[in-house]
Formats: sequence, C-alpha cells, structure tokens
Amino acid sequence: MSSALENSLFEEFKLHGLPLPARQYKFHPLRKWTLDFAWLEKRVAVEVDGGLFIRGRHSRGASQEKDHEKRNSATACGWRVFVFGPKALYRKKRTAQPSAALTFMAGILNRGEL
Repeated sequence: MSSALENSLFEEFKLHGLPLPARQYKFHPLRKWTLDFAWLEKRVAVEVDGGLFIRGRHSRGASQEKDHEKRNSATACGWRVFVFGPKALYRKKRTAQPSAALTFMAGILNRGEL
C-alpha cells in the first residue's frame, strides 16, 4: 500500500531522471520484510518513514527498533538503504536532504558510481 509521501517521492525519482524502482519489494529470504522502493540491479533501496510527528508507527520505540533490525538486515544482504522522513518530502517544508540524496543515488543508478 502506497502512502502520499511514497507517491510524492516516486514523482521526485522521475524529476531526477532516476530509473523507476520496484515498489514494496520483498528483499529478505526468510522474513516478510519489504523495501518501499528498490532498484534490484544496483541493490539500492529507499524507505519512507511517515508519521514521525503525529505519533505514527515510526515514532514509537518498539517500531523504531523493528525498523533498525529490518534496515540493518537489508544492509547485511547487500542493499544500500536511503531513508526519508515526512519533513524532507512535504513540498512546502522541503529540505535539501532529498535533493542531495537523490543526486547521489542518480550517480549510482545512472552511472554506476559508488
């Protein structure tokens, strides 16, 4: 299921000229974990943490611990995981973070830079 933040970020991928990723990709061989966005060939992933400022799931300690476990497992499986929160994605409150991260990702995805 896609959130408004995920859909907004998907549009940013297009604007930055990134190849389009798989969505909700099951990356782990044993767990049911998924990555919000995944570029399979390059093993680059993006996770979106919504609800940080409204006491949503991602703002609770137990959920954060689960997110850490999942992301560390993704890294151990060879994935580069980028994480975006709501402040970075709302257009009215846009920070420089998405642009810098997406530019870096474009280097990896389009040119194979590390």
